[in-house]
Amino acid sequence: MARMAKIPIKIPTGVTVTAENRVLTVTGPKGQLSWNMPPDVAIILAENEAKVTHTADGETNLVGLTWAYLSNMVRGVTEGWGKVLELSGTGFRATTSGTQLDLALGFSHPIKVTAPAGITFEVKENKITIKGSDKELV
Repeated sequence: MARMAKIPIKIPTGVTVTAENRVLTVTGPKGQLSWNMPPDVAIILAENEAKVTHTADGETNLVGLTWAYLSNMVRGVTEGWGKVLELSGTGFRATTSGTQLDLALGFSHPIKVTAPAGITFEVKENKITIKGSDKELV
């Protein structure tokens, strides 16, 4: 990822990126994401792009990590992230009620999963779709 950090990240219109007090904040149409940046990494913001650099020698791995996080955050607040899970098994069912996902997976009791803030569940037939702006939570 350190080599990818040489490529500036394009910031679309409607998205703001701020880096203050080692906290990287990205705000866009799908929400706001924050991340604590590692030390010895700096973000240079231009008109509509951001470039990640290191302030100490030998910290290229942290530059690549920060570049990947920033890139994923920008994509998350503009397009969002999603994952589709398919249930396959006799009698396996999934239903949603509000922000809760109820799974019947052959146990003696149903499994209830509550969605964290910013995550939504959708169920169609035997497919569960998980959507949100934060890639780690999805």
